[in-house]
Amino acid sequence: SRSGIILSGGDYSKPPIEINGVLIRNNLILNNATGGINFQGDGWIKNIEIYNNTIHGNPGGGIWMNPDKQAENIAIINNILSGHRSTHLYSNGNMTHLIVRKNLYWDPTSVGEGVRDSSPVMGNPRFGNSASRDFHLAMGSAAIGKGESLAKVTTDKDGKQRPMGSAYDIGAYEQE
Repeated sequence: SRSGIILSGGDYSKPPIEINGVLIRNNLILNNATGGINFQGDGWIKNIEIYNNTIHGNPGGGIWMNPDKQAENIAIINNILSGHRSTHLYSNGNMTHLIVRKNLYWDPTSVGEGVRDSSPVMGNPRFGNSASRDFHLAMGSAAIGKGESLAKVTTDKDGKQRPMGSAYDIGAYEQE
């Protein structure tokens, strides 16, 4: 029972490692017992971009930022965080230059602990059929047209051009 994506700067038994310059985009991160994305360990975590992911149904939470040392320059933009049994976002406070904006929160409609989203989107993402793992956006989704244009995310998970409408959609898929 692990996290979907783990960014760890070490295992406490060796000299710390530096994790620097990671881009996490257009992923489905689903049903991971200890969380969707987890920052941990005793190393340095820097320059991490988490863009346009759909993070759903992870009992341990959506994005868990719990590094022992300072993490810096972290951007969390245009993600769907939904259906977690724990908090959507958590930070232990060991963060500098944390940017969080334009993320959609649903079930529950709350951001989380120790983190502030400067422009949150609250509402139902209306997935095609999450029970059969169809996380495309259906008509009426609160994610449609609510995202921010990002130079590093020009296509969606299916390879479709972003944006399809007047603005980017939030999450891994762009609605046609």
